[in-house]
Amino acid sequence: MEQAKVSNLQERNPAVVPVPTLLRCETGSPDPLLIQTEGDAYLTFSLYEERERGAIRFKRCQSAKFGYPNNEALSGHPLYRFGLILYDLQLVRNSPWLEEIKKMNRVHRSHDDSLHPHLNHYVFPLHDSTFECIAASHDELKIPEHMDLSIANLEAQFAILGR
Repeated sequence: MEQAKVSNLQERNPAVVPVPTLLRCETGSPDPLLIQTEGDAYLTFSLYEERERGAIRFKRCQSAKFGYPNNEALSGHPLYRFGLILYDLQLVRNSPWLEEIKKMNRVHRSHDDSLHPHLNHYVFPLHDSTFECIAASHDELKIPEHMDLSIANLEAQFAILGR
């Protein structure tokens, strides 16, 4: 009986897992930029030893956080003890933030948790900031280092790749 309780608690704990990516973030000064609409969020950053920037589009982004903690305070992040590491895009399984959003939405008379199984909690700790969002999916690409980082240009770059 006790083992079943422990197992249930472990299943509800968050788990932070790496997201496979070809983008290696610059660790010293990645110069991140976040551009967000009601539909999507775009995070761009300098790449390690490359003359390009990485761009990640988070599709159907429902909510985003960008700021604290930096690399020196990452151990204070609530997800740190569940595997959160620096400079990698990661996915949070059993996300408390996602559950909080679902709970808030339950006041809506037409709310149904089963209608939102597609949402994911992404987290990307950088040098001086951390980006987190709740989104349906993501895709990525490399863009020219000095490209005008407007929403129109980012959307066009992803459209070229048919994404």
